[in-house]
Amino acid sequence: MNTVLPTQNQKTVFRLLASYRWASLLPAIWLLWQGDSTRTPLISPTVVLAAAVFNNLFITLSSRSLNRVVKTKPWLLGLDFLFTGWLLINSGGVESPYYLYALSPLLASAFFFQVRGALFAAIFYTPIYIYSSSYYDQLENPEFFSQLAGIWLVTLFFSYPAELVNQLRQTLRELRITQEQLQSQNEELSRSHQQLSIIHDITKLIQAAPDVSSVQQQVLKLVTHDLGYSKAAIGLIDPATNLMGSWAAHPNFNFPEEGIAAMPLSFSEGKLYKIFTSKQPAWIEDSSMIGNNPGLNAWLSDQSWIVFPMIIQEHPVGILMIASDYPIEDLPKEELHVITSMASQAAVGLGTTLMCIDRARNLAVEQERNRIAREIHDTISQSLFGIVFSLDACVSMLPDQVEIVQQELNEIRSLASSTHEEIRHSILDLWPSQLDWHQFQNDLTQYLVFCGEAKTFGITFTTTGGDFDFLPAGIRRSIYRIAQEALANVSQHAGVDSADLSLDVFPERVILQITDKGCGFDPEIVMARAFNREKFGLHGIHERVNAVGGTMQINSQIGVGTDITVTIPLLTMGEML
Repeated sequence: MNTVLPTQNQKTVFRLLASYRWASLLPAIWLLWQGDSTRTPLISPTVVLAAAVFNNLFITLSSRSLNRVVKTKPWLLGLDFLFTGWLLINSGGVESPYYLYALSPLLASAFFFQVRGALFAAIFYTPIYIYSSSYYDQLENPEFFSQLAGIWLVTLFFSYPAELVNQLRQTLRELRITQEQLQSQNEELSRSHQQLSIIHDITKLIQAAPDVSSVQQQVLKLVTHDLGYSKAAIGLIDPATNLMGSWAAHPNFNFPEEGIAAMPLSFSEGKLYKIFTSKQPAWIEDSSMIGNNPGLNAWLSDQSWIVFPMIIQEHPVGILMIASDYPIEDLPKEELHVITSMASQAAVGLGTTLMCIDRARNLAVEQERNRIAREIHDTISQSLFGIVFSLDACVSMLPDQVEIVQQELNEIRSLASSTHEEIRHSILDLWPSQLDWHQFQNDLTQYLVFCGEAKTFGITFTTTGGDFDFLPAGIRRSIYRIAQEALANVSQHAGVDSADLSLDVFPERVILQITDKGCGFDPEIVMARAFNREKFGLHGIHERVNAVGGTMQINSQIGVGTDITVTIPLLTMGEML
């Protein structure tokens, strides 16, 4: 029979029982002081009291060790039962002043071992008490029955509160375990919530970011601000060249003014290539192992880094580098999972944007090639064919028809000069590499100077609303082409040397308006012709406007002038990169 009370409760109960033992000696001390003699066949009351006091001293002074002993060896309480029986025999049986003292081992059994212990104790103590009472022929004494009943009642009734206390303690322990489990689950849920919040934030920020640089900065801020890392950097791979470059860092620490040269992603770059091959993050204590790039190594040399590969659909997008003095093995698994998920989300956002840029760049190149090929075929190729055909005819007419040959050569020279101008126009019509508002104005002005019939042609530019430079590249390209053709029409056919160009940029649309005070024309007649014999570029403008989902309105009166208004919706067009 083992105790189930906790150690602290055992100490408290032991002290209470010891106090009860000392208090239960007061009746015996009082009777001895009053000189009341009780039948003591063998030992005097003084000796009996001294034995009880000595037993109490031993129990009180040895409470700690006795507490441990009773916990493991409850049968030792039987010795205390025998001692209290000895006191009753030597102090009067039923009339003994030590009756309350004799209940102390019963109470101890009840408190320490609850109902079962109390039942065993009462059963064990009953014959001892009966023997002590029969020693004085007190078995028929009414007090005998009342005291015997008291032994059972007191023992059992004291055991029941002890049982309740033990159940309460068990319930509290279960509640404490449940609380600890809930706290652990709450911490895990909090970490999961933080992970989901970070992933949600980065997904939302990536979707809202207007360009690659903005996505980089948003990811870096999440790593440094939300996760608490001191430094972070992102390098991207250009899908067209397969070169690692486009570095961004937060905070912007010691970044060289001359920038960092792009480096190839190859076997010669060692650790970096292995990270992409394994698709697993790696801790790089020596930054010189990242790649064969002195500028990059010098920039990262004062710190150890954990490098996370950013890959989308088996295509490397770049790397996310986080400053860390500890290897990956020392990172909490939850935190490593968060950063890995963040790198994956960033790879999706950055990779998608980079691929869109690459596709748009290839599409722009293809469109330019098709345009140049079309213009060469329609103008220059036919002119050169005519020149060759005429020269062959001249050769066949020599030397008999010199005058006719001379006339033909003059026409050929004129045609060659015209072809030369066409070639120059095609060169000037190439797509400008960097088109901002300033470049937009300069290129159109230069284009009109070389292409127009007049020696000089002035353009008055006005813009309102948003910034032209922040429009999607596809929108800017379309506006530039439409303005080219419209202004070329004014220069060649309106009979004026100036025009007005206004650009209104709104969140949902862009409005381009070109106005002149020239000779004007009838729009219905011109647009109804199957072929634009007067070389008006209105059909070409109309096709470009339709290609971007826009609308065109032409207002022109003969002798008054012309107003062309083009509206391009930004929302339906999207970001044409």
